[in-house]
Amino acid sequence: MKIFISMSLGLVVLAAAGAASAQIADVCRPVVARDGELVTLDAPQFTIANRQGILPRVEVSETLAMVTCERRTIVPLPGDYRVIRDLSVPLTLVAGERVATVEQVEGRLHVRMVQGQVQPGEITLIQGFLNDAQTALNMTVPLPGRASRD
Repeated sequence: MKIFISMSLGLVVLAAAGAASAQIADVCRPVVARDGELVTLDAPQFTIANRQGILPRVEVSETLAMVTCERRTIVPLPGDYRVIRDLSVPLTLVAGERVATVEQVEGRLHVRMVQGQVQPGEITLIQGFLNDAQTALNMTVPLPGRASRD
């Protein structure tokens, strides 16, 4: 199975606030499509990094387009694939000026750089995430009531 990291340049306007914690800190927010634009909502805020098990639905009045999290790195954490599995949307990671999106295309996970570049040493970590997360996704049965993404 071949898994790769695709890189492209683009511009996404995402607003997120930082958080500090002894554990891995992330502040995640829902992003909805509104009038053809992506809009990051201020609430509900939640965390993915320190949460175990299935992610709960994100209750928003509009259609959820993605989840965005601000972190110190664009390297996805081991459980980040759950956003795709449980919420059926991509995950965007914001680390300073760099923005990466974790998404599933034709059943394969990809990490795509939207803004900035991968730093030395991150490629191996991202590849490890992709390998482990793809294996986990391949072993997962779709959750009842959750839409599958094709």
